[in-house]
Amino acid sequence: MGAGIHTIEAVLSEDTYRALVFAANRNRITPKAELRNILEARFSEVHAEELWKPIPGKEGHYEASSLGRIRSKDRSIKNKFGRMQYRQGTYLRPYKNNAGYLSIRLGRDDPTMVHTLVALAFYGLRPEGMHVCHNDGDKENNTPANLRYDTPKNNQADRFAHGTRLRGESTHMAKLTEKEVTEIKKLLAEGGFRHQDIAAMYSVTRPTVTAIAADRNWRHVPWPITEDDSKYI
Repeated sequence: MGAGIHTIEAVLSEDTYRALVFAANRNRITPKAELRNILEARFSEVHAEELWKPIPGKEGHYEASSLGRIRSKDRSIKNKFGRMQYRQGTYLRPYKNNAGYLSIRLGRDDPTMVHTLVALAFYGLRPEGMHVCHNDGDKENNTPANLRYDTPKNNQADRFAHGTRLRGESTHMAKLTEKEVTEIKKLLAEGGFRHQDIAAMYSVTRPTVTAIAADRNWRHVPWPITEDDSKYI
């Protein structure tokens, strides 16, 4: 694949590309040919050590790189008329999904997260029950050095350590606020109310209140200090 100006724009981030253009203009490198030369030189410098590996199951069609990028390869495909058609490879531009991970679509396949493809190319098939974890908590840093296969438990521990785990009202499924949970815990601590009564007050199900009472949900919201507890403080 060539390293034309369209390739550089697709690969470098928008901020980086704009910074390079600004630097070129500041140094009065305005002719288009000279601007192309400085950008291609910078592109070659940044990506000189990039290593590409085929994605298992997509060999000959797609590859993942040591910089966490995905590209398609030059190939011949059969079009809808049954004729072979040459298709030039290109760098695929990812998009951010609802969970904040970079995702990409390989041909007509369903979207796949980039870190899944990079780990597959560099570490092989994911062991059953394992997750692909980001060592630094940055969902956009999909270099192999930042990825590993690990247990769901350790993945959750990473999210707590990095502060990236959504909990409580931060999750899109939350029907209660932390203020309401505090009120529910106060009612539970004082006693006198059945779980179904509290559930009706806050328009939630009885199992929701039971889960709060058992500390299965909303554990990060502290329980109120009762009069009996205050004797031990």
